[in-house]
Amino acid sequence: MCPVIISQLKIRVLTALFVFCGYLALAACHPQTVQTSHIAPKDEQLLADAQAGDAVAQFIMGVNHFIGDRAEQSDAMAFDWYRKAAIQGHEQAQLNLATMYLNGWGNIRDEKSALFWLMASKALGSREADEKLGEAWPGHQKPLAYPEVGMLKRAFGGSADAQRYMATRYRHGVYIASDGYKALYLYSLAADQNDAQAKHHIGMMLRAGEGVPRDVAAAAKWTEQAARQGLMAAQHELGHLYRLGTGVPLDIDLARHWYGKAAAQGYSASKFFLQMLDQTI
Repeated sequence: MCPVIISQLKIRVLTALFVFCGYLALAACHPQTVQTSHIAPKDEQLLADAQAGDAVAQFIMGVNHFIGDRAEQSDAMAFDWYRKAAIQGHEQAQLNLATMYLNGWGNIRDEKSALFWLMASKALGSREADEKLGEAWPGHQKPLAYPEVGMLKRAFGGSADAQRYMATRYRHGVYIASDGYKALYLYSLAADQNDAQAKHHIGMMLRAGEGVPRDVAAAAKWTEQAARQGLMAAQHELGHLYRLGTGVPLDIDLARHWYGKAAAQGYSASKFFLQMLDQTI
């Protein structure tokens, strides 16, 4: 199949996915024929919002880069913006990301990743994702051969234990390809159910930039949420953050407070740091 037909096929597939009517006419164009230019002033806010973490803006940036409208045509950049929105629970971005994985656009072709994001989108109520699952795997026989599918079904069905379990497997690559974005998304589903351990793991991943972009301010917020729920590992970690001024203002009194909370529950490392702080006074 020639490149022109492939590109036109890409547009036809994603046209069915785009929810913004203004993009439908552009979707009929070959991406490489669309003239690109520097970002116009009115688009600077969209980019700023996307960079600040707005999922809708990130999705629109993905659309723009895929089509080549108001942004450089780039499957790789479209993929990156869709993935950023997908981990925040943007149903359409998850669907588009799955489509790109299925076709190898902007990344290597990866059926398992496509399956993951289709399942995620379907769990959020996407009928298109359900239809795509049927189209890509008639009878759903092949996905059933993947050993992780059963646990993923439980995770996307709402089990916080399954969400945290699969997140940890993706995070560390335990009998599965490691993927920080999938791990972060699954942890976030558990965190939405007020799971303190999931919140703590999100904080640790964001603090270290473990498979995802580093964000120490967001890491501190998640860690504090888990600490306030009484999780001693998070209390200890929050003590570190205040002692070092990482993601929060440096505050030795608060560091001592949170080390003390963890130490009171028997966390030996916190007892050591409390002694160390006392010796530095």
